[in-house]
Amino acid sequence: MSSITRVMVALMAVSSMAAAQFSEDFDAGFPSNWNTQSAATTWTWNVGPTGSSGTGPSGDHTTGSGAYIYLEATGQATGADAIVDGPIIDGSGGGLMVSFWYHMSGAGMGTLELFEYDGANWNMVWSLTGDQGTSWLLAAVPINTYGANNRAQFRFRAVRGSSFQSDICIDDVSVNAPLLPLYQVNQANAGFDINGAVGDDQNVANTTVYNSCPNLCLNLSSTLTGSGWDLGYAPGEPPTSLGGAFVTGEGQIVNMDISALGTGVPTFLNGGVLPALAGTSFANNTLCLPYTQAPGTVLHGQMVIADPTRPDGISLSAAARVEWAADTIPASPTMPGDDSFVEIDLGCLGAMDFCATPYSSFFINSNGTVGFGNGDQSWNSSPAAGASGTAKVGFWSDLSPQLAGASVNVSETGGVIRVDFVNVPYYSPNTITVTYHVDLDTNNGNITIGGLSGISANPAAGGGGDSQWLGLSKGASADPGQTAFGTGLTGGPGTVLYEYTDGLTAPVLPPSVAAGMTSLTFTPDGAGGYLWIGL
Repeated sequence: MSSITRVMVALMAVSSMAAAQFSEDFDAGFPSNWNTQSAATTWTWNVGPTGSSGTGPSGDHTTGSGAYIYLEATGQATGADAIVDGPIIDGSGGGLMVSFWYHMSGAGMGTLELFEYDGANWNMVWSLTGDQGTSWLLAAVPINTYGANNRAQFRFRAVRGSSFQSDICIDDVSVNAPLLPLYQVNQANAGFDINGAVGDDQNVANTTVYNSCPNLCLNLSSTLTGSGWDLGYAPGEPPTSLGGAFVTGEGQIVNMDISALGTGVPTFLNGGVLPALAGTSFANNTLCLPYTQAPGTVLHGQMVIADPTRPDGISLSAAARVEWAADTIPASPTMPGDDSFVEIDLGCLGAMDFCATPYSSFFINSNGTVGFGNGDQSWNSSPAAGASGTAKVGFWSDLSPQLAGASVNVSETGGVIRVDFVNVPYYSPNTITVTYHVDLDTNNGNITIGGLSGISANPAAGGGGDSQWLGLSKGASADPGQTAFGTGLTGGPGTVLYEYTDGLTAPVLPPSVAAGMTSLTFTPDGAGGYLWIGL
């Protein structure tokens, strides 16, 4: 048995780690550690009103201009339910209380339920049915049963009522205990990352490598210069504290499966021997090398360094994950369904600047826009939601690209990425379609919304259509008011530039499109905003 084996086995006593109490206001997007459990009916992230008359709030609970999640009742059958599981909570302190704000306004209102998890089954601990008025209301519910190792978890279930006036919303969820850490984080005595990617105790740092640009840069740091160290690595996903990993007596998390130490898994860069780590004296270092693997290959790694100042005798870095992917941007990404989004990695193209922030990926939102930072499920466009919601550019209305005959295509030529929405029908009526494109120029940051003559009015005559928003928004901003786009016109600078029609006046089209404008180009102004020209 190696020295690392003996030390790690001796440290397998579990202890809790101090952390802040958990809270979630949803303003940064749908949380990555909340998991929806239903495909046909799901929780939707939204800013502003829900879009159906007689139900839903005018804004979120936190500020009135932020975000919340909700069950959209329109288009769902009576009794359809949406389930979402919250993150894992550290219940070691006992006395857990889940607090949340809910909005249940509407004549056809259904039911909202809260469940706790006992390690085997979900048990309902709170339920409310029917119209509760037009205000956000507070609930505080104790959580009394936990899973193994004091792991507590909660679940929300919303059930659609008798009519479309049954939008059920939640916001500002909090628990008087911290999240259970899943991953070790970097510390002064042990730091490790791949290509600069940084995670946290809920999300592992992830790097995607493409075989056309396969460089890996392993960045190692520590204040313990001269101490012995090693780097372990293994195939597959890094295990978490929920299974496969273990927590040391001090609360450091070993995000590697070391049950087979001494058999070559994991592999150690310097042999994995303590205390002979002293023979591999540490110096802050970056090691860059080209390294190709078959697309889909996943490796993870973690650094260990001898640390005589700690009872563990070692310090651990964060784990890091790397995955190899195909070189090409997918030509026909699959939209998962209505009111959804898909993320597209830029690969060897590097980054696209949007409002002076570089992004290594972008999102195609099913309701017609291209987004940055987070995807957007919202179908109900509005000036307030366009300004304060996610960063986006394009034509935003209630669209259904998942239906037969519609497609969303992606191509790249000379660093210019084109996202084509082709024959995408409106949600209703789905016989009227939209065809247009968004061009992202990674060379200079220019963005063009083109082919606007392919956007059909909805409806062609009379009012009562869906709202429509055309333009660009940095997101998380105040609404500056509409911009008067037009053929041969210019304007800017700005970070929220848009036109809007509420769908009540025919023809239901953005004014400049109705007047014949066919393209709209945004050019960076050098200060984080854009100038525009209509053609």
